[in-house]
Amino acid sequence: MVHAGGYFQEYNTTVYHVHANAGLPRRDANRIVRNVRTGDVWWTDDHYASFHYMGRH
Repeated sequence: MVHAGGYFQEYNTTVYHVHANAGLPRRDANRIVRNVRTGDVWWTDDHYASFHYMGRH
């Protein structure tokens, strides 16, 4: 995924057990987004409507 400020990676934060949650969607609105060039990390729990800065990692 490419953004104006550089390259970003997104990570899903919800883990589903295959058998117990077979009827649930594979992804939800929670994501961690990381700029791979700077290491800046953000959290979103509303599918990119807002972001919470977590720091540089």
